[in-house]
Amino acid sequence: MTENKDYDVLVNEKFVIKGRLTAENNYAEGVTQLFFGFPFTKVLFHSTIDPPTSNTVEIRKASQYLTLPTVTSIELANMILTAAKNSETKIMNEISGEAKSRIAAILQNYQVPQSTPKVNFPKFVPTDPTENKITPKKQKS
Repeated sequence: MTENKDYDVLVNEKFVIKGRLTAENNYAEGVTQLFFGFPFTKVLFHSTIDPPTSNTVEIRKASQYLTLPTVTSIELANMILTAAKNSETKIMNEISGEAKSRIAAILQNYQVPQSTPKVNFPKFVPTDPTENKITPKKQKS
């Protein structure tokens, strides 16, 4: 989320599949709570374990708790909304129902900032799982 390219990201070898960076995938169906403040923003995610019926309410289980620096959380929100706005036509063709009207209402009011910097994700440096040591950093060119 920065234009600075003067760093590498270290990842465990198990997160590299066919040369592509991957990481553990944690699924959540929604956001239960958002604690927005400075210097950190915290998000509590949930998954539905029992859908509602005519006699019961939906039962949700808190599944992940994410803490981010507030500046990073704002940059992430901007990245997500910008990507959604740039893909609006495709998204609207692929979804329907209540989700479509909710997304349309959000994207209708969002304008991609003219000065949004392009995000250049860093290269990663895999670790050596056999030695549990970090692979030496490549020299800057």
